[in-house]
Amino acid sequence: MVHYIPDYVMNDRWARLRALSFAIDFEAAIDERLKRREGPTDGLLFRFHMAIGAAGLVRPFPWTQWEAPMLTKAMVQNLNDEMAWKHMTRIVRADRFNEGVFDAYARSGVLTELARHLHELRQTENGWPTDFPVNPDGSVEAGVTVVAGLGRLRGVTNGPRYRCPECGGGWSIEVNWPGGRTSRTCSRDWHFLADRQEVRMLNLAPNRTLFRTPVPSVRS
Repeated sequence: MVHYIPDYVMNDRWARLRALSFAIDFEAAIDERLKRREGPTDGLLFRFHMAIGAAGLVRPFPWTQWEAPMLTKAMVQNLNDEMAWKHMTRIVRADRFNEGVFDAYARSGVLTELARHLHELRQTENGWPTDFPVNPDGSVEAGVTVVAGLGRLRGVTNGPRYRCPECGGGWSIEVNWPGGRTSRTCSRDWHFLADRQEVRMLNLAPNRTLFRTPVPSVRS
């Protein structure tokens, strides 16, 4: 299936990286449920490969001599920046000598999780996007546009910002949607596009509930 990612998202290197990582996870999950032999489309994997390079996540070091254990998904969230980019580099470089390594790590969710973890390490402070300003009381500006799906569904922030108890490191913002619906939406699933002053939902996996009644959590 074709996963829609708007051009303006693809023009932001970190938004592109994260959007493609979620798209790969989504299609890999669909493929698993349908018992397909092939994974995400080659086009997605190629663009993800290019996005990793554009984000500067591959750097030269003697990776063939590196003795760190091979990466698993469970290990990712405990990696510091140096260990994370070294694992990224080893996986990307190893594919040159053993074709299919990159695709396997991407389809398994290890590489997609690693890319998002590196974004969190480099582009957030304590989990909050560094380019998304907050008010002195810790809230965000009310009325910031939030876009989901194909862009036809648009909501606005209503101010409050909370620590997200479900993911262990992200932040939830409250969003008012058309029809009086409200949700708390975790920063692990969206990207703030500073040039557009817009929050774009990136993770549209079937297990994500966009509309729900806010539940108590720890406010900033």
